[in-house]
Amino acid sequence: MARQVTMSAEVEVWKMGSVVKDRCNHTVSIRYLDEAIRYLDDRTPPTDEHRLRVTCSVTLSRRHSRVTLSVSPPTVQPDNFDILQDEVNSTSPLPYRHRAIFLDLTLDSINSQAPNCTIKQQRNVTMATGGASTHHFNASKLFDASGYVCVITGGGTGIGLMAAQSLAANGARVYILGRRMEALEKAAKSHHDPSGGGQIIPLGPCDVTKKEDLQKVVKELEGKEKYVNMLMCNAGVGGPKAPPEQEDAKELKTNLWENESVEAWNDCYNVDVTAVYFTTVAFMPLLQAAIKPKGPLENFSPSVITTSSMSGLMRDSQGHFAYNTAKGATVQLTKLMSAEFMKAGVRVNSIAPGYFPSELTTKESGDDQKSELPHEQIQEKGHVPSARGGKEEEVGMAVLFLTKNEYVNGQILAVDGGVLNVVSS
Repeated sequence: MARQVTMSAEVEVWKMGSVVKDRCNHTVSIRYLDEAIRYLDDRTPPTDEHRLRVTCSVTLSRRHSRVTLSVSPPTVQPDNFDILQDEVNSTSPLPYRHRAIFLDLTLDSINSQAPNCTIKQQRNVTMATGGASTHHFNASKLFDASGYVCVITGGGTGIGLMAAQSLAANGARVYILGRRMEALEKAAKSHHDPSGGGQIIPLGPCDVTKKEDLQKVVKELEGKEKYVNMLMCNAGVGGPKAPPEQEDAKELKTNLWENESVEAWNDCYNVDVTAVYFTTVAFMPLLQAAIKPKGPLENFSPSVITTSSMSGLMRDSQGHFAYNTAKGATVQLTKLMSAEFMKAGVRVNSIAPGYFPSELTTKESGDDQKSELPHEQIQEKGHVPSARGGKEEEVGMAVLFLTKNEYVNGQILAVDGGVLNVVSS
């Protein structure tokens, strides 16, 4: 029969945990992996009024561990708190190999004994020794961008603004760049939501095709931040359009020759490709500064996300030879940078969006810097399996995934509703 040791301790649970001594002369450390008590309205450090008395009984053996919890009525009950995850450690030799247990708290007793308290999460778990804990799989942890510093070019409208909102909603400070300062300020003001803990901050004006503008905003940002965790090169233009519908070669030549110009092609390429390269190069020192020992993150944590397009992956020109060619070049540039910038510890990936509401696709935006893309307009195209345009939160999920997943590098993530399954690519 496996030997067991039982430890009981009455502890005072603080925001960052506490250490007590139990009856068995083993030191039991209650250490919270996240905030043990999160005050929703006031995040100031807890005082004596925020103290909560907890009785924690831990039964341990070689093969099994069970944790139960009971709570005596706190002297002063906070209006809202959220008990998350904690750990029990023993600093003395114990008659089993397992020295640490990750556990969740049984909160039913708290509900019964402290009815005035609001429990935000309830968890009950019994774990085998050495068994897996799933707290690190919580979506709030997987996509938590608290403390992240992000920069997005073309962040005042469309996909750039969607990305900024998703990052700020998960705790990041997001600097949005663009040529029109008024649009940036309006976007930051219209979509300010402090509930996520982040912030959208206008920075500029900045024309990404000008080296001097890029140097200026980098210098300005260096005065505000020590590092950048994620750079999104999102600024882009559509270029000239001339649908090649004619079967007669002379008519085809006339249509394409007269409706497109070398200058328009160059402008499209400069914004959609060349500027992506020089923007990334300009921010490289700030990105690398996010790596330890200079910054808080591990190697390959900082990243660049380019905004390419499904149009850069398909054989259909859609009447946009310049744009589709430029986005194809953005895809290739992303792959080149991901391979070459590994030496600097910076990841580079790309999002290839399909049809999303933006000024690029709708040619307009409202007072809130948002655009509308009716489903009927997408359904008429006949090659979108999802039969609708993309939702802004679907851009947000893609951006958060590439920002947080440090094991992804050099990938082109199509977020297109399945178009590339239908259109030749």
